[in-house]
Amino acid sequence: MQIEKTAIIVITYNGAEDIPGFIETYKATTPPEVLLIVIDNGSTDETVAIIEREYPAAAIIKNSQNSGYAGGARQGMELALDRGAEYIGVLNQDIRLTPGWIEPLLSTLSKDPQCAAVQPRILLYPQTDHINSYGNTTHYLGFGYTLGYLQKVIAYSCDEKKSLASCSGAAVLFRASALRHVGLIDEKFFMYYEDSDLSWRLRLSGFSLALCCASTVHHRYEFSRSIQKFYYMERNRLIMMVKNYSLRSLFLIAPMFLIMEFGMVAYSILGTVLGKRDTLTLREKLRSYWFFFAPRNWGYLFDERRKSQRLRTVSDGEIGKIFCDTIEFQDIDNPVLRYIVNPLTHQYWAALRRIL
Repeated sequence: MQIEKTAIIVITYNGAEDIPGFIETYKATTPPEVLLIVIDNGSTDETVAIIEREYPAAAIIKNSQNSGYAGGARQGMELALDRGAEYIGVLNQDIRLTPGWIEPLLSTLSKDPQCAAVQPRILLYPQTDHINSYGNTTHYLGFGYTLGYLQKVIAYSCDEKKSLASCSGAAVLFRASALRHVGLIDEKFFMYYEDSDLSWRLRLSGFSLALCCASTVHHRYEFSRSIQKFYYMERNRLIMMVKNYSLRSLFLIAPMFLIMEFGMVAYSILGTVLGKRDTLTLREKLRSYWFFFAPRNWGYLFDERRKSQRLRTVSDGEIGKIFCDTIEFQDIDNPVLRYIVNPLTHQYWAALRRIL
């Protein structure tokens, strides 16, 4: 376990409200040998000035414009690799660290060479007795959500041996050699599902992902609803599926995928008719489709799919064992999802897994 070979990346954007709390807990809990890399995505407030004043040892890259979480994380990973880091962490600017958070993560990676990424227990802040994420899961149709969200800590089991489909990008530590092998975060995602895509590629290569219950961080998380968010979520889950599934799996999943897409389009039309501004609209849903029809994106899609498939040492059937077949995220729970969509996708996956 080499603390001095560790780099921690935090991506900031107009974080003057959050960054003082982050820096305060970082200084109190993290050994000074750890390199702190800050990627600022064009903040127009005092974010950078606060960091320079409170933690002058930080390596700061000041972007002139917002490159998103994905672009910022990739920049930070490239710098960390250039500096010789063997372990690379990524944290959100609204994370609050607790004493002893980093050592168990490093220990988990050092003890298991096949483990490529590990995340701590992520609890909500200031409701620290409730869970934000005990790892993320991936639905076989590309949707992702956090495990244990909003449940009380005492009522939810933390299984150290649980294999994760995806580590949360809010707080995660990667093995640098694994990143060199599979590639870094895909900056094209901009925001949302970039952590799921990277986790999928790591698993395609035969690596495992872990939850470390001995490490805890707190997250000032609030589920947000915006048109931009729903566009990126819809577009990026489709990109992720195109990149990482085999052609055979895409063919087998297609019937259920088309049914789901019909439902998503209907849902977006309803949101548009009702004039809702906090849900997926038809315009944004069609924008997510247009990405795949625009010739300028074809080269990217073909190249990224080829790279992902070259990594494959594990079958989709094996990876699918830890995919989920229902969506159980409290902030998007509704009767249609609970009584129609989830039972349908569950039965389809139960049948499909026998032939994957």
